[in-house]
Amino acid sequence: ALYTFVTLYASSRVIDAIHTRHEKLTAMIITKKQDEMKKAIHDRLVRGITIIPAKGAFTNETREMLMIVITRYELFDLERIIKEVDPNAFTNVVQTAGIFGFFRKD
Repeated sequence: ALYTFVTLYASSRVIDAIHTRHEKLTAMIITKKQDEMKKAIHDRLVRGITIIPAKGAFTNETREMLMIVITRYELFDLERIIKEVDPNAFTNVVQTAGIFGFFRKD
């Protein structure tokens, strides 16, 4: 019984690790510190960033929205970068159904 439990645990951890590696997330970040945020993300995550013009409906302020696709493993690092650069940044992270085109795998 103990051997079965250990085997089930080990196999579930392996499956979870493989699945998590392939799970992609899209983060949309709105910050007043766009340049610092872009540099920090490029330096530490080596991911491409798409910049989309954004305008707040309530404040009527124009800003840039940074959109980045990451793996589930990179989420912790991205959250840390955002907190260090701009703790007041508004960030929305959504699960990505599919990626078409180039996505760096390492």
